[in-house]
Amino acid sequence: MKLVVKNYGAIKEGTIDLSKKLYLFVGYNNTGKTYLTKLIYEIFNPDTLNEFSNSSYNKNCNEFNYENSGKLILTKKLIDAILKNYSDYLQEIVIQKHLKIGSTVRIAFEYTIEDVQKSELKSGVKIGFAQTEIEEIEVYNLIKAKNSLEISFEHLQIEDIVSKLPYDFFDKIPKNRFEEEINSIKNDISKTVVVSLLNLLLQNEERPFFLPSNRIAILENAEELKKQEDRRKKELSELILDLLENQSYKQDLISKLLAKKSESEHPTYINNLINEVLTLRSNKDDEFVLKGTGFYDALLPKLIQILGGEIIYEKSAAFSSRVEKLKINQEDVDHIRMDLASSSVNQLSTLFLFLKYWAKPERNFLMIDEPEENLHPENQILLVNLLLEFITTNNRLLITTHSPLVAEMVNNYLILGQLETREKLIEELELPNIDINPANTGIYYFQGETVVEHRIENYGTIFASYKIAQDRVYGLGEHLSDLMFNQLNKSV
Repeated sequence: MKLVVKNYGAIKEGTIDLSKKLYLFVGYNNTGKTYLTKLIYEIFNPDTLNEFSNSSYNKNCNEFNYENSGKLILTKKLIDAILKNYSDYLQEIVIQKHLKIGSTVRIAFEYTIEDVQKSELKSGVKIGFAQTEIEEIEVYNLIKAKNSLEISFEHLQIEDIVSKLPYDFFDKIPKNRFEEEINSIKNDISKTVVVSLLNLLLQNEERPFFLPSNRIAILENAEELKKQEDRRKKELSELILDLLENQSYKQDLISKLLAKKSESEHPTYINNLINEVLTLRSNKDDEFVLKGTGFYDALLPKLIQILGGEIIYEKSAAFSSRVEKLKINQEDVDHIRMDLASSSVNQLSTLFLFLKYWAKPERNFLMIDEPEENLHPENQILLVNLLLEFITTNNRLLITTHSPLVAEMVNNYLILGQLETREKLIEELELPNIDINPANTGIYYFQGETVVEHRIENYGTIFASYKIAQDRVYGLGEHLSDLMFNQLNKSV
């Protein structure tokens, strides 16, 4: 599946293959690297997909004919219609309202029916009930085998679901409410089918997590940003109440204000970060806050080496919320408040929190904007190794960068991945075992108005813009050295 964008900010035209495991976005400033990353985040965001399925843009529900047979055949007509509707939703709702970009943007998806046929799908539809020990209960499955265009529906009967529940489940949840919820999902299966089909077409198995370049401000201002958002919504609510009491105002104005109230002043990925940070600060599970999930404990010491310490949580009083502090890698040194820590520590703090608390054991899609910012070149190399190791556990990664070191490190691993002596070299050079190759890597050069995919050959690729800048600096240095040599010879 490919994404085609036109008139998207600085980008007049560009095409991105959405099936890659590793993405590297390089190019000049203000050419759309971050803008396009935000769009890719929204395309893969489960919340976007669910909101689309519940919107008026989802017009395909009546075209599905699976009620009697329990099967659905994927046709080009059906796929084209779903992708067209999703493109319209992204253009008119997500891009204009959430990303705040003009109405001239055009996006489309390109695919081949052969690629759809090759892909697999097993999508379980689940429901959650609060106040129970069971987090989610499976209601039915959608299954598609490889080399097939047929999707089968495996419905779970209420009796079968009930048989798997704890004996005291209905002490907490009334049985009639439980059955209503299950039947409601089954009656609304068409909307879920659309989400499942989009996930199939996008090969979307990972939840995206975007760390923007301004990530320093998130920890510093998370609580204030949340308060501002709450104040804005409260003011809108009060205004809407006043309008409802005064019937002279038009109903459509009230409707617009209600829609505005549901929107956020911040992009989705910022709200996600703010909520994660505030939830962690107020978490009552002391052991979890101390140890984290444990999924990426092998990577955390490497990040601690770069930071010169680790991010910990402390309370100033017994009943106060926790705050982040830096625990220095030295004995008898007090923990440092984050506002006193270095800029590099603050830039990487949310990456530390992501790896320790927020990342799932696998199938993450991490997007990180300019990870090299404020880092010494040696630490840039260490960080690239760490990020590339992250994708080895069935994860995906998107990096935007202005760093020649970051780009060339990725290039080195692309060459290494094609060598017959790869395993031996990894052992000899003590390199991380990173599986990237031309097939699963997309390198894109943002050159102004267009986005161009780098060709990756046996010798990797050439980052021409970086090479030109480096040659200019090194060439000038050599010329000046020659002049100084001649000057010194004349004075002898």
